[in-house]
Amino acid sequence: MKGRAEIEVCDEAIIKALTPEVLYPPMTERTKLRIEGKKIIIEAEDLRALRAALNSFLYWIYSAAEALREVEKSHEHARSSSEDLGPAPTAASDAGEPKAAEEDDRAGTS
Repeated sequence: MKGRAEIEVCDEAIIKALTPEVLYPPMTERTKLRIEGKKIIIEAEDLRALRAALNSFLYWIYSAAEALREVEKSHEHARSSSEDLGPAPTAASDAGEPKAAEEDDRAGTS
């Protein structure tokens, strides 16, 4: 019995990450793999080969999606941390104006 499965992947980065697995699959004897747009198509000679390939691709897709989610979280955390600190002072804005304490010292010594 032959089998066929199509996996539609909505993230282009995941498709790019899995392209080498499709182009150079380790299981070429019993399965045929290809990418059409955002779909990974698996065709196999029997259901065992289809299940094995499908399980592998589903695991890889899940792993890649989790990695992307973690990267997005770390970027969001970095952005929110930098926003909490406010804008970084620049050398030009600090150099031109004396601080309040310096002004008080100058007023007392004059």
